Amino acid sequence: TEHDVWHLLDNKQLQMTKLMLRLNHITLVADAATVGTQLTRVLGRGVAPVTILNGIDTEKFSPSLNHKRYKYRSRVFKIGCAARLVTEKSLDILIKAVADIPNVELYIAGDGPEKQNLTNLVQELDLSTKVKFIGYTDDMVGFYHQLDLFVLTSSNEGLPLSILEAQSCNVPVVCSDVGAVHEGVCKQTGHLIKLNTVNEFHVAIQAQMKRRTEHYPRNFITKHFDIRMMIKAYNQLIKE
Repeated sequence: TEHDVWHLLDNKQLQMTKLMLRLNHITLVADAATVGTQLTRVLGRGVAPVTILNGIDTEKFSPSLNHKRYKYRSRVFKIGCAARLVTEKSLDILIKAVADIPNVELYIAGDGPEKQNLTNLVQELDLSTKVKFIGYTDDMVGFYHQLDLFVLTSSNEGLPLSILEAQSCNVPVVCSDVGAVHEGVCKQTGHLIKLNTVNEFHVAIQAQMKRRTEHYPRNFITKHFDIRMMIKAYNQLIKE
């Protein structure tokens, strides 16, 4: 199963994958339709992956019963991101995007080699009271339950589980439109950023703070990305 394609830009990875597909009888699965199309383009027209959408445990990732819906300026608006702290996640864009938005707090879960650079950026912008690095956490459900909005600024992605988990907890998302991210974003509650710039995210976050909707992203996730649907699809593929 392939979860993204951008790693195949590395020629060694590309040639190893092509060799594996030639030497063995392998069924190639893509976890999103966009990933499948990209795999065919990169690996050649003879490669036709089966698409089985990524799935999450929607019973585990369920909405908080205690989280009160944000009303404009009623309290601090809490934004979160969960990701490895690497350059591909472009977290510097997110930090800069919230810098001039009042009444906002940003919580970043995860660790990685970019942590010191990101910490330095927060200090340079005097955002230490607004931006919090909480490190690696085992309690992702508790993390999502704190949030009013989940933001993903990645420059490369497949179909990330984090946006599915957040929306399953009824947290809307704002995401860069890369890879297969668009397939996993609820159109009624989420927002896709075409240009991965500070200003685009700044405007989108402010719009989400004012947004009122009767739609809930969880409905979209339970319909398309429940892990039981994924398991059923893999079991059917094995039988075939």
